[in-house]
Amino acid sequence: MKSVILCFFGLVSLTNCLDLIVSLDKSWCEKTPNCLYAGENASNIIQNGLNMIRIEKGGSILIKEGVYILSTQLTLYGNTTFVGEGIDKTVFKLQDFASSWRLSGILRSTWKSGNCSNLVFKSFTLDGNKQNQVVNASISDYGRFGLFTEMCHNVVVDSVRITSFQGYGFDPHGNKGDRFAYNLIIKNCIADTNDWDGFTLDQTIGIDVQNCTSYNNCLLYTSDAADDTPCVDL
Repeated sequence: MKSVILCFFGLVSLTNCLDLIVSLDKSWCEKTPNCLYAGENASNIIQNGLNMIRIEKGGSILIKEGVYILSTQLTLYGNTTFVGEGIDKTVFKLQDFASSWRLSGILRSTWKSGNCSNLVFKSFTLDGNKQNQVVNASISDYGRFGLFTEMCHNVVVDSVRITSFQGYGFDPHGNKGDRFAYNLIIKNCIADTNDWDGFTLDQTIGIDVQNCTSYNNCLLYTSDAADDTPCVDL
């Protein structure tokens, strides 16, 4: 059966877009159109696919079932659908003792990289693998969050689990100051066992949260310079 992916951004369906598939099955991928073989470290392959979608001004990337080891962050751009095959079926796991980074989120999209509107994240798990990371690392490790968007408009997050990060789980917001994001939908999502808040929804006009669960977060509260409010698991 031929795999078909529909490019779908919020309430807008696009017919002229790039549809990609990422798989851990090399032989299957070799005979499947627009399939990228992830290999043992998936970061570069998936990022290359996201960059291709950016060049084409939009598209979708389907990540097949399996555990994808990430060595660093993935950056999405506007008009992108990023979808797996289900919570705890498609899993993105940070590699053991991963290198430090300064930017927020292992899966991230920000206006500073250009257009970041019309994003869909659906049907996967992000695993920060905190039990196999440096504990109480320096401030250079700030930003070990799950999903981060900054001043992105029309964002849908559906059926995503974020677990075991050393910082926030879900962290969509505007740009610090007076610039806001618009239209955020989060539904059927789970945040658990993250060291800071499970969900931090900030500086966004028009937020719809449905059927989400947060538990066992705030295990290691660390105040940052911008906000000394205690971590609260909501």
